Amino acid sequence: MLKGDHISTDFAVVNGKVVWLVHTKGYPLQNGTFDYWEIINNVEITNYLTKFVETHLAGYTGMLNLETIGGKIIEGHLRFADQWPDLYRKGFVEEVVKLYSKGSFSLNSLQS
Repeated sequence: MLKGDHISTDFAVVNGKVVWLVHTKGYPLQNGTFDYWEIINNVEITNYLTKFVETHLAGYTGMLNLETIGGKIIEGHLRFADQWPDLYRKGFVEEVVKLYSKGSFSLNSLQS
């Protein structure tokens, strides 16, 4: 079993480069469920995951979700987590449409 924080990170990626990201930390209950999630800033995870994306997803443009426990990737999805886009600032959904239709994303990261 893995130990450590469970962090879900959503990314906007343009041609293999991370242009936006948000980390959310899950606070677990019993039996694999979560009580709540909190938007956090974590420079170490940002650096680790950004390097992973830029190394392994060169040329990819789209949304990405990576899940980590204890700082290790446990799964990835070529989509964003649909639980909280309303927390990602006004204009998020429009930027996702623009990412897929025009290959650009200009919303500021919540981590900056």
